[in-house]
Amino acid sequence: MKKIIALLSFCLCLIVTTLHAQDASWVDNIQQEWVLKKGWWGDQEMVFELKNPTIHQNGLFKVFSFSADQNINYQLYNPQSFGMCGNGLFFFNSGNWKQTKDHQLQISISGGRYLEDRFEFSANFNVTEINENSLSLSLAKEITNKTAAFN
Repeated sequence: MKKIIALLSFCLCLIVTTLHAQDASWVDNIQQEWVLKKGWWGDQEMVFELKNPTIHQNGLFKVFSFSADQNINYQLYNPQSFGMCGNGLFFFNSGNWKQTKDHQLQISISGGRYLEDRFEFSANFNVTEINENSLSLSLAKEITNKTAAFN
């Protein structure tokens, strides 16, 4: 009987460890440059695709980089060097990310749109898909969403 209990305990431990490893597997994979394809901060769904200079040649692309030190950086990727007016253009002050104890992705960012407003946003997301080409997030809990117009 003791051997059966020991074996069951071991199996349960192994299952829990495996589940936590699967839940956390997105942490290493997210540390790349992602092009925002659908949605925006605060939307129920956001979809990104991996930045690829071969694919992303024509147009303007919002690129968010998730670094190993848990910072988020932003770049307006403009491979064709389009000239543009800055009014209303998105700017990025700071951002960071972390894995929560529930294995969700918590993102906090601040920025705004030139001559229009500034914002602070923080939320927890479920990582619904991550692979070598795409990242999909669903909003789990909004923590902060403040916007203030420039006067």
